[in-house]
Amino acid sequence: MRNRADYLLSAAGKAASAVLGVVSSAFYIRYLGLSLKGEYSYINEVASILAIVFSLGLHQSYLRQTRLGTSGLPGRYGRIYLCVFFVLLALCGALSALAEGLGGKGTWMILMQVPFLVLMTQTDSMAMVENIRGYVGVDLVFKVCLTGLYFALWRFAPVDLRYLVLPVQLFRLVKSAALMKVSNVRLPRENLREDRDLLRQAVSFGFLPMLSTLLVTFNYTLDILFLKRLGTPEELSLYTLAALIINYVWMIPDAFKEVLYSRVARGDSEMEVRISIRGSVALVLLCWGGFALLGRPVIRWIFGAEFLPAWRVVLILFIGAVSMIYYKMLGVVLVTEGRTGVYFAILLASVLLNAVSNLYWIPRRGMIGAAWSSVLSYTLCGVLFLWAYCRLKNKSPWMYLWPAPDERAWIRAALRKGGR
Repeated sequence: MRNRADYLLSAAGKAASAVLGVVSSAFYIRYLGLSLKGEYSYINEVASILAIVFSLGLHQSYLRQTRLGTSGLPGRYGRIYLCVFFVLLALCGALSALAEGLGGKGTWMILMQVPFLVLMTQTDSMAMVENIRGYVGVDLVFKVCLTGLYFALWRFAPVDLRYLVLPVQLFRLVKSAALMKVSNVRLPRENLREDRDLLRQAVSFGFLPMLSTLLVTFNYTLDILFLKRLGTPEELSLYTLAALIINYVWMIPDAFKEVLYSRVARGDSEMEVRISIRGSVALVLLCWGGFALLGRPVIRWIFGAEFLPAWRVVLILFIGAVSMIYYKMLGVVLVTEGRTGVYFAILLASVLLNAVSNLYWIPRRGMIGAAWSSVLSYTLCGVLFLWAYCRLKNKSPWMYLWPAPDERAWIRAALRKGGR
């Protein structure tokens, strides 16, 4: 029953996070306005890409090591994560000073996010395996704090990107410390040689998944990067709002994925994979219909009338959101079972299609062209992941498109007893 309760808790946490995310987004978007919203999103996207590169994929191996039964993982990985954090803090601080001295205004707002993003990503992954309930609680408190910060800035502060960037890093640091606590991290003082061996294994295993994560991020952000260069500032702001709304929708499959992540680490989870896909698709389709009917007044009320043109972009991106559910769920299994080569190849094909399509369509259709380019890429990604998974498991794709009798029984049992 605990598995089912974890799904319900994760779903409830994501629902609360989505509500907080919409509220906090309304505060900071109204704070920045149409002129600076796109610039802020661009800064964050570039920082995220750099954080993936500098993380070296260390956290990607945690799930695999758990499944192999390696002992003392929270403490050993915790010590590695902290060492990486302090090295990156020094490195990015020096690079920021150098860039500012060479006239790269604002570069420090990108670079100084990197060590904090790396540490938070690493501790997120560890807590999702070690203590999913603790992770949900800490993540919720983190989002409440961000909402309070954005409200205070909107009501009381002059418009300045620095007032957004700097406090968020402090919150990320506190969140990472709390996640280490709930993961029961106790830093060992011995066995440094074993930790060096573990570090080598982690980098060796995590390098290809890191490149894959980089490709995923590019798949999500190439449209924004190209719009920054090929579109207008207004289109960039409108498009980044649409992408933000879709990110909230993706919290639905992410809620299933977080629990699935922990279950896959400990053994076979074929039934839970199917249930996760089915539930995610149904709820995303429901959101799509609701947004088609109510999206325009909601955007006007929450973000302001100047952002109304984003409604059409959101409706287009919903098409790709459904396809990417299959990547989110099935990708966890492929990585855990060591199929990183297939995982990487599919993502590479998706990113290449995304790049070529954006280069062609953005100069012709602007943000609408960027949206359709993303849909093409997401659809290819989802279809190929479903094909690869079914070939690996020798299953029919129809099993993941329509509920089977055993799934319906599992769902009925979960509804009756999941909260116990």
